[in-house]
Amino acid sequence: MKAERKAAVEAVTRFPGLTPWNWETCSYAAPYPPMEICLDAVKKSNMLILLLGSDLTDHTREEHETAVRLGIPDFVFVKDGMLKKETRAYLNGHKNRMTYMLFKSVNELKTLITSSLREEIVLGYRKGRSLQIGTHASYSSSPPRRRNG
Repeated sequence: MKAERKAAVEAVTRFPGLTPWNWETCSYAAPYPPMEICLDAVKKSNMLILLLGSDLTDHTREEHETAVRLGIPDFVFVKDGMLKKETRAYLNGHKNRMTYMLFKSVNELKTLITSSLREEIVLGYRKGRSLQIGTHASYSSSPPRRRNG
């Protein structure tokens, strides 16, 4: 999902003032375990973007659960295909609080992320908050779902 991760970063950086965090470009050597670095990035973000292919890794699940616990808006973009049963069940358990969309191509992914960010920025502006976006990719897929409100 290298092209998809790159597309997500490009979509986020189209917006002045938004800084994406992703493991490939923002991680660094440190005395801390890598998972602590990822979770710290989630805790500092105003929104979490997950890219899934067919499965949700344990680390990505932990990042998502951290975002859920902290009330951080989450956007899950799933590459069109078959999701593993347990991944589908996990996502269905959170479907009422997240934006969830299928994509077929890198260009479609960019468009979906851009429109989602635009909506979140407008919502944030109305609520008087600023955004710092985190991006993470894993491997997972299921029916499109948009968050209400």
